[in-house]
Amino acid sequence: SAELCESCGLGGPLVMDHDHSCDRHTARDAMCDSCVRGMICSGCNTALGLLGEDPGRIRALAAYVER
Repeated sequence: SAELCESCGLGGPLVMDHDHSCDRHTARDAMCDSCVRGMICSGCNTALGLLGEDPGRIRALAAYVER
């Protein structure tokens, strides 16, 4: 069965999402077990990055779209 994005639920190529603010590793692009959040689609990954992984901005954008 195809894997689905853990954010939007759509299928497609998925990427491993991780918290870029995690300080448990030294390399900028490294991922450790504590910062990996899951597998998401490219669109959700791009949106998350453009919003700076900021929950407040993400909620504000969702509220804007739902108006």
